[in-house]
Amino acid sequence: RLGRQRQRRRPRRPRPGGGVGGVGGVGVDQPQPLPLTHLVADDLSKTGGGVVGGGGVLAPRKPSGANDNINNKKKFAILTLCDANTNEICPASAANKRRYAALHGYDLIVSTQVADPSRPAAWSKILEVRRYLPAYDWLLFIDVDTIIMNPAVRLEDIADDSVDQVIAADHNGVNSGVWLVRNSPWMMWFLHELWAQEHLVKGSYLFHYEQRAFHHLFQTEPWAKQASVRGRDPYGGAAGVRAHSKIVNQCVFNSLLPWYVSGDFVVHLAGLKGPWECAFFWYYFDLSQRSHPQLRVTDEQLVHEGGQGGSRGTLSTLWRCMWRIKMLF
Repeated sequence: RLGRQRQRRRPRRPRPGGGVGGVGGVGVDQPQPLPLTHLVADDLSKTGGGVVGGGGVLAPRKPSGANDNINNKKKFAILTLCDANTNEICPASAANKRRYAALHGYDLIVSTQVADPSRPAAWSKILEVRRYLPAYDWLLFIDVDTIIMNPAVRLEDIADDSVDQVIAADHNGVNSGVWLVRNSPWMMWFLHELWAQEHLVKGSYLFHYEQRAFHHLFQTEPWAKQASVRGRDPYGGAAGVRAHSKIVNQCVFNSLLPWYVSGDFVVHLAGLKGPWECAFFWYYFDLSQRSHPQLRVTDEQLVHEGGQGGSRGTLSTLWRCMWRIKMLF
């Protein structure tokens, strides 16, 4: 059956660190660093910890207690991007995130303009984060092809004031599809540095779009070993970038579809395109509606998110997905 949760599942490994109470009494686990031995080039991976110290080109961060913001009210926002290629999923994706944001008192920002048409649309997340971050303490960027599946998880449980960004890693290394950033001078510098990697916009590389800039600045192992960069000098500030970052397992807030299990915060349909993305999205969107009344969205709310000429409701949008699949055969 289309969208049926797959029988092949990764073993659900225990997460150390203890639970933190969430909405409705549901416990959520504190994010734990993922060892970096897989994520960074061999000559930069000796330390092995989740937040790597060491001599970067920037001054070391000022130490502070992890998750201090749980006790001090911070201002959070969620940002997502919709472009012309996401018409079938954007209204529902935005509505799902708006319901979650309202539940916890966060702002939601839905950007519908490509900030710089000279680059592929995915690069615009860097400019949009730089545009909106100054108004908040923390900002979560989240790709439109995601669905929040567990509203009990709070951003306060993931944010860590001892670092400037929290990013998840999957089997390929860091993944910027869901990315939590702190308003700090270093973060503004990092956003500028990401955008400055113009040489990665075109060319044959292991990853696509802005992911190339992330892997380059982190000097991940898959990036450093690809033939396209062999013989080039590695990015000299990688140790400093990792010193300001916390890398967590994808199950914390960026579970890719093959590894998603019930109870994870977000399911991310990365890699699915066209009708398959549309069909799987609507399956998991419907599952979120049936599983969590707090996330339930009406057809009127979908129409509101779609604006003029946008969504006409769940059934009509799902029908358009099915029609696109039929056209493949």
